[in-house]
Amino acid sequence: MKSIMLPKSQACVCMILIPVGPEYFPECLNLIKDKNLYNEALKLYPPNSQQYKDISIAYGEHLLQEHLCEPAGLVFARCGAHEKALSAFLACGSWQQALCVAAQLHLTKDQLAGLGRTLAGKLAEQRKHGDAATVLEQYAQGTRVRALVWEDPTCRGATRPVSHNY
Repeated sequence: MKSIMLPKSQACVCMILIPVGPEYFPECLNLIKDKNLYNEALKLYPPNSQQYKDISIAYGEHLLQEHLCEPAGLVFARCGAHEKALSAFLACGSWQQALCVAAQLHLTKDQLAGLGRTLAGKLAEQRKHGDAATVLEQYAQGTRVRALVWEDPTCRGATRPVSHNY
């Protein structure tokens, strides 16, 4: 592939490469990564394009390397990379986001129960026992809820039925 000369101004580099043609997109993507131009580049492509998705995935991976799992998950989810989004949300214990993305993946009941157990384990490691109990009870058919609740006295009310006597 023939290399092209690029201007020194980082902000206009991609604006020059985009009209040149799709054959230069791999070079453009490398430049976006090298110069951290993700936000600028995403503005230049329509959200439904393959280039937008490729840049978004690269951006999400960059955010993961920076240990910014939740923003990475949001970037992945926005471009339709739901499996990558789910992994990112699992990594940071963002259980609500993980379950929203899981709905996009159309998991089976058994897969959802397994995801619930995985999430609950991650939340328990983070000492978020109340959230772990909620996830287990609602998404993993109650697996280990009682044992988990008694590990942390602050979440003992998590499994009590709600009274509607006002």
